[in-house]
Amino acid sequence: MIYMSRKILEDKGAYYRGLLAVTRDGAWEEWILYLLNVVTETAIDTRRRMEEIVAAMERATMVARSQAPRVYSRELVETIFSQPYTRIATLVERRLGHRDTAASHLRKLEEIGLLESLVLGRDKLYANVELMRILAG
Repeated sequence: MIYMSRKILEDKGAYYRGLLAVTRDGAWEEWILYLLNVVTETAIDTRRRMEEIVAAMERATMVARSQAPRVYSRELVETIFSQPYTRIATLVERRLGHRDTAASHLRKLEEIGLLESLVLGRDKLYANVELMRILAG
């Protein structure tokens, strides 16, 4: 869950200077402190994102329950939050309905604003824009 590369890429110079200092001068203490700082900042950011995802799932659950009670299920909400986009086949694989039912559920979730559809080649994807925003943030 902790994606340290993002933090390291934000300041590649510090990363490479630290590595060079270890190689050239044996500056292990500074290197370890640098890495601990990266882990700490990344963990804090990851926790914030996880809390935002949980809150977004709770909001989606409330919206689906109130605006699409015939479609709502806990498993469906979990599925649309398991990755930034969902395909009809994903719902079928998770036994949330046959193809027509799965397509109908996804269209309903789009109608109530929880998903946005887009066509990619021959495939129709349903993007969870809120989840994408959180992950990109």
